[in-house]
Amino acid sequence: MTNMKLKFDLLLKSYHLSHRFVYKANPGNAGDGVIASATYDFFERNALTYIPYRDGECYSSETDILIFGGGGNLIEGLYSEGHDFIQNNIGKFHKVIIMPSTIRGYSDLFINNIDKFVVFCRENITFDYIKSLNYEPNKNVFITDDMAFYLDLNKYLSLKPVYKKQANCFRTDSESLTGDYKENNHDISLTWNGDYWIMNFWRVILPVA
Repeated sequence: MTNMKLKFDLLLKSYHLSHRFVYKANPGNAGDGVIASATYDFFERNALTYIPYRDGECYSSETDILIFGGGGNLIEGLYSEGHDFIQNNIGKFHKVIIMPSTIRGYSDLFINNIDKFVVFCRENITFDYIKSLNYEPNKNVFITDDMAFYLDLNKYLSLKPVYKKQANCFRTDSESLTGDYKENNHDISLTWNGDYWIMNFWRVILPVA
């Protein structure tokens, strides 16, 4: 993945030279919070300045680029928030860069705005799907690592409490593998469900020991 990672870094830096980045985190569960936190780490590490997206603020279609947070929100039939947000705001920006994501469906959005999108995919199925919509590899569609891999892990592990306990932490939502109910279960993915990380408030991960 080294070459693709370099392309990822360099492409963002090339846009950053002449445009302002406006970042919109992908709202969701704690996993999306990890992705958002890793994205902030990535921006800091690469000296990529940005402003958070704010409702009601005026943006320039000449100079502003929307950076839409990576994850799995752009899946037709399962989630609509990401699609609706992009659809309602794409005209305000020069480009929309979708950070490493899993994408299913929403073909009209991607076909009708092919001149606006730069799409980073986090796996081959999404990469092949976006290519099938006439996107060109290494031009407006790329494959790279999930943003979670850019997390500054040592920074967060230093916050780990010096004790160990036992807990049941099985998924209970639509992404649960079995749907089995566990007594005294704590679904970590739902702990921070919401928009806490959109404004860079959520920067502390408390690892489960």
